[in-house]
Amino acid sequence: LVKQMNGLYRVKDNLLSQLFLLGQHLKKSFEKIEFIQISHSENKEADHLANVAILK
Repeated sequence: LVKQMNGLYRVKDNLLSQLFLLGQHLKKSFEKIEFIQISHSENKEADHLANVAILK
């Protein structure tokens, strides 16, 4: 997804293509936006924190 949003890969799936176009449109709303790859270990922590926030 990061490489697709950065224009390095193309989107092949129809549903993902629609979401990609929406994302491209929304990113124009920001003065600066950056898409970066996050390692799995950091993703696990973010996922855990999101779940904790949802359960509150």
